Amino acid sequence: MVSAPKRLRNNIKSSTDKSCENRSSALSFHPLPRLWKPDPLVSSGLLPLLKQYCHQRTPCTVFDLGSGAGRDVCYLAEETKAFYHNSILQQQAKEQNNKLQYDRFPLHFVGVDNHKGSARRCEPLWRNHMIDDITTSHLLNLNKLDSVNDCFTNTLFNDQTAKNEKIQPAVFIYAIRFLNRKLLSYIANSASRNDNTDHERPPLCLPIGTIMAISHFCKPTKTSEWNFDHPKVSNVLDRDELNTLFGNKSDDKKWTILKDDICHDGDHGRTLVQFIARKIA
Repeated sequence: MVSAPKRLRNNIKSSTDKSCENRSSALSFHPLPRLWKPDPLVSSGLLPLLKQYCHQRTPCTVFDLGSGAGRDVCYLAEETKAFYHNSILQQQAKEQNNKLQYDRFPLHFVGVDNHKGSARRCEPLWRNHMIDDITTSHLLNLNKLDSVNDCFTNTLFNDQTAKNEKIQPAVFIYAIRFLNRKLLSYIANSASRNDNTDHERPPLCLPIGTIMAISHFCKPTKTSEWNFDHPKVSNVLDRDELNTLFGNKSDDKKWTILKDDICHDGDHGRTLVQFIARKIA
């Protein structure tokens, strides 16, 4: 058998290398440099949980309550998208002999804010960081609980594969330095979609497994005073306030607490609570 000429062999090798590079670049995604540092709960608490959803390919809607300029959404969307493309899909391609198989990214991020300027700030940022395909900005008065219910109900992740395989989409809610006690109580007292009781159905239903995460200014101990001008003490959480709200309520325990720690904001020495709870009923 006559071997191919050297130039042809080199061309074949070069073409193969370029094909592999193209496959790799099609799967790769890298976050852009940032001029901000995320809240500790976002980088150390929320990101690892969301990576688990990516690894398991669990469709999940992620709500940022009081999203403001959209930086927390930007950070989480970029980091999870990079993890999904650079770790999961590339490993999948290697296992399948470099055959591309595009799976839909399982997370969708919804920034919710009652300020009209929020979307004008969020959307250009998300486009610039190439995450506008997995993010949505939603103008909403968070004091109107019926509107909140409609938002949660109508914007949940709609994935045909999940429907076909009967996968329960997940819900992930977080609030970073945003406090609305009325809204938190509404979420804490929500029913489960799996709760088939004969009682009248409560206004808000969230599935079992829903994550609720909060990072906000908080007194460091039960007896501590708040010695800072900003925020005002009325906008500061008591040390056990979230634990009481999402913790045991006689025999009707709906949430299990995963994290309830105190840290400092790094700017002025103010204390923050880092709180994560998972819905169990």
